[in-house]
This record gives sequence, C-alpha cells and structure tokens, in this order.
Amino acid sequence: MPNSISSGPLPESPFFFIDRSLSKRTFARLFAEVGIACELHDDHFAPTAHDTEWIPAVGRKGWIILTVDRRIRYNPPEKRAFLESGTFAFMIASRQPLRADEMAAIYIKAMPAIHRALAAHQPPVIFKVYQDGRIEPWLGDS
Repeated sequence: MPNSISSGPLPESPFFFIDRSLSKRTFARLFAEVGIACELHDDHFAPTAHDTEWIPAVGRKGWIILTVDRRIRYNPPEKRAFLESGTFAFMIASRQPLRADEMAAIYIKAMPAIHRALAAHQPPVIFKVYQDGRIEPWLGDS
C-alpha cells in the first residue's frame, strides 16, 4: 500500500472492531501497518451472527465499531442493540462499492477526526465517515 494514506504516526489508538462488512484480512493488515489495533468480526463471532448478538458484546469490551452497514439505523432491534451498547460506531458513507484497501485508506485518513470525535462525544453515537476524511454524527449524541 502506498504510504500516502499515512501522514505520520497516529496518536495512541482505541481498539477498533471491524464489522463483517469490512472483515477482510487486507483491511486488518493495512491498519496494522499504521499501528491501529483492531479485531475482526469473524475472529470472535460466527459469520452469520446477528448484529443484535455481537453489538452488545463489542460494547461491553469498549471496542469502537467500524462498518459500512447503514441498515442499523433502520432496523429497530439493531438500532436498540446499538443504542444500548454504549459504544461508538463509524460508518463509511459511500454509495459505491469499495475494496478493502480503499475502505482502510478512508478510515486511516479520518483517524484524526475519529480521535477528536471520541474525545468530544458521549456514546452511543454512529458517525458517517467520508472519503475526504471528514466525519459527522449520524445517530445518537446530538
């Protein structure tokens, strides 16, 4: 991967949980290359585990959820699970399919804004993450 996605060392990072919608070894490897700690969904849950099962478990661990799954907002049981989880989630806002390396690059570029959001907001909050590195609250802590 080109070094252009990393503008130097990142500050101490919270622990990120990579949802199955992103759960590619490539994604985890690219995060590791820039020092971002993460765990993959399929290393902890069955590939078919319902979001209502894993979201509370991830919240109890204090991990930050990374996803591209926009359906959480519109699915009442998943939305409730998220809101009761007490964690943060960051969701790539893209209408086009992206490869794992492209998604990882977007998150890495947004990492400074993600760190600021974690310091400035109280969970639960879902943030949209844009390709230019911007983020904005989408659901939760208004």
